[in-house]
Amino acid sequence: MATFKIGDRVRMLRSSEEGIVVKIKGDFIDIETTDGFELPTMASELVIVAEAEKEYFNVSETKKSEEAMERIIERNRVYKNQVSIAFDQINDFLLRPYFINETSKEISFVLSLSKNGEFLNFVSGNCASESETRIYEDLKKEDFESWSKWKMDLVFFEKEKPNEPLRTIEFKLKATNLFKNKMNFPFSERTGFLRTISLAPKEEQVELPKPESPFYDVYAFNKTEVFDLHAEKLEIQSDNPDVIFNKQKSYFTKKIDIAVAENLVELTVIHGVGNGHLKNFIHKHLASHEQVEWFKEAQKEKFGYGATLVHFKP
Repeated sequence: MATFKIGDRVRMLRSSEEGIVVKIKGDFIDIETTDGFELPTMASELVIVAEAEKEYFNVSETKKSEEAMERIIERNRVYKNQVSIAFDQINDFLLRPYFINETSKEISFVLSLSKNGEFLNFVSGNCASESETRIYEDLKKEDFESWSKWKMDLVFFEKEKPNEPLRTIEFKLKATNLFKNKMNFPFSERTGFLRTISLAPKEEQVELPKPESPFYDVYAFNKTEVFDLHAEKLEIQSDNPDVIFNKQKSYFTKKIDIAVAENLVELTVIHGVGNGHLKNFIHKHLASHEQVEWFKEAQKEKFGYGATLVHFKP
C-alpha cells in the first residue's frame, strides 16, 4: 500500500475522482476535491497521481487543478504552537543541535544553561516560521548528564501583527529521557533526539505542584493532558468490535510513547467501562512501562468510572 502524506494528489481506484490529502486517520484518508468537497476514503482505495501523467493531459487544465490544490493546502494548513530543541547524532559521542520552529511566527531566541545554580548564556539565534536552524557547534553526548536545566527566552515576530511580550520558559533535557528514542525531525528527513516544548498560553497550562510533592520534579513545563479512547473521539469508522479494540490499543500505545517523548507529567486516559478488556490492556501496559511511575483510577467526579490517571517518571 502506498504511503500517503498531507498534500499528496490522489485518485480513487474505483472512479475518476481526484483530490488532495488533507487528513490522515489510520487506514482512512480524507481528500478534498477541486470542488471543495471533503471525502473520507479507505487508503487502500487511493493511488497517488504521478507527475508523468501531466504529459497526457491538457496543460492548462492541469495547471488549474494544481492551483486549486495549492489553495486547498493553504486553507487546511495548521501550524503547531511549539518549538523543539533537536540533536542530530553524528557518531556515538557527538550531537549536532538545532532549534526547530513549528509556529507561524519568526522567533528570536536565547538559550541559557544552569550551572552552579545560576543560568549562564549558552547560545542565541533566529529561526523563521516552520523551519530549523543550527544553533551551536557539535556537543559531547556525555555532557548532558550535567546540563539538565535550561532556560529559553523567546521573542516572536509576525509581519503586521501586534508585538508579543518576551516569553521565558524553563525546561529540562534529561539524558535518560532524551536519548531513549529517536524521532523524525519535523522539516527534514533526518532522525534524532527531540525535546518538544509547548507554547500554549499560560491559562491553558496546569498549576505547578508544590516543591515538597514526592511525585514531581518541579520545572516550568510540567504538563498534563486528557486522551479519550472512545471510538467516536478517535473517528474509528467501523462497527466491528475487534477492529475498534485493536485500533484503540494502537492509539493508546502511540499516545504513551508521545507523552514520554514530550515529557508529560500526567496523562488521563478515558477508556470507558464496557466489558473491561480495554481497561485491562491499558493497566497491563502501564504496569510494565519503565517510564510510568504510577497509575490509578482518575477522579470519578470529573471523568466517571472509566478513566485512568497515569503519572510519568521525572
